Amino acid sequence: MKPSNLSRSNHRSLATAFAAALSLSNLAAARAQEAEPAQEPAPAEQPAATPAQAEPTTAAPPVMGPPLQAPPANVAEAQTPTDKAMYDAHHKPDHQRVIGKWGVEARRMATLNASGNSLDPRCDKPGTAAIDACSVELTAIGVRHWISEHYAWNAALAISAGGGSTSTSAVNGGSWDTYLGFGPQIGANFLLAQTRHLAVSAMPQLGMLAFLPSGSGTKTYIVDARALIEAEIHLGMLGLPQLSVGTSAGLGVNWVKKTAGDPGKDVVGGLPGTAPFAAWSVQGVGTQNLWGLVNNTFIRFYF
Repeated sequence: MKPSNLSRSNHRSLATAFAAALSLSNLAAARAQEAEPAQEPAPAEQPAATPAQAEPTTAAPPVMGPPLQAPPANVAEAQTPTDKAMYDAHHKPDHQRVIGKWGVEARRMATLNASGNSLDPRCDKPGTAAIDACSVELTAIGVRHWISEHYAWNAALAISAGGGSTSTSAVNGGSWDTYLGFGPQIGANFLLAQTRHLAVSAMPQLGMLAFLPSGSGTKTYIVDARALIEAEIHLGMLGLPQLSVGTSAGLGVNWVKKTAGDPGKDVVGGLPGTAPFAAWSVQGVGTQNLWGLVNNTFIRFYF
């Protein structure tokens, strides 16, 4: 073989070997890449949060005592029964303590005259000047009930009866005439004002009376309508708010009817007999002097 041919043959062998080696290397690299797991791409970097978008941080609550309670709507709403009782004892009006209770009272309703010829030695006698009017006091016993703070109703019954006998002399000896007076009275009260111990109210009132001074003598019938202002003082300053005294005054319309009397029985001021009549009047009623204040005062007890 010639040297030139040998050299060409060697060159071909080297090129073939180099190409085979390169192919093997590429094949190994491809298999290695297939054997490795696919890696996920790295996430995109988030932009930094601005102060407005940053989540607020919650600070730990401070250590405190029990929660504060709202103050009462008014001073009367005390926190304990003891405080409320003390407040009521020093500030609550006495009138508030009698709402829903029943009050029993006694007051003078009318003053009427008995028969002038009665054998009662307290009355005038035939043929003598009028000295005493032989008056009879009619006292009403009634009840009052305050349904609410501003309204109450009243009902009363007046009754009076009497009689007797005497044997002090032959002239005046014998039985006295028996008298009888009775009648109902109704009314209402509307509170106008109140203070610690005082209650002032308007009181319309209607009363009817029948008075029989003797068995066969004259009879008297009365219809009495009144519009009054009443002042009631509770004795809470003495520890007795359920006990009260008071008086009233106002305007009254009065109608009186008197039947014919017996000339032998009815004598007024030494004059025998009385003629029947009917009369009406409109006048002020109530206290007119110091004695009238005492005489017109009522006493009432609530239970």
